[in-house]
Amino acid sequence: MGDGLVGSLVARSFWPSCANCYHLLGCTVEPKHSLFPDTWPWAKSQIPFREGDLIVKSWVGNSALYVPHEKCHSYRIAPRFTRILDLHHQRYLSLEWQSRRVHDELNVLEGDGVENEETRRLNEELRRILAMQSLISRTYAPIGSEEEPCGPGTTT
Repeated sequence: MGDGLVGSLVARSFWPSCANCYHLLGCTVEPKHSLFPDTWPWAKSQIPFREGDLIVKSWVGNSALYVPHEKCHSYRIAPRFTRILDLHHQRYLSLEWQSRRVHDELNVLEGDGVENEETRRLNEELRRILAMQSLISRTYAPIGSEEEPCGPGTTT
């Protein structure tokens, strides 16, 4: 259920619930789960931008970490609760996916504990990606932001 939130630009006060689900009208007639209307525990990593929070990691479920919500597997944010991604949001997400790919490759290669030309190249690529993410997040940070965004935000 939470995967549909990744890559969304939402208001800072956004929280997933039946009230902001795409299926709300249909569920008022025939609920998709027994707890309708409901809200769910939510953990996320977000990048604060002037336009809202860009969700880069998300998990929605019950109170047991990483156990999916048992009752509603159809949750999808209603379009009126999201904002259109600008080019800098799209670029940040693209860099996020590249970063994950490089991390995965490094985890495989570093399993033997030996540094080689390939691991050095991947580490340099990762530094380049993180520097570009940092530049984007600083350039488009919320006005008056006192902290310097430099990567995925804190998990809440």
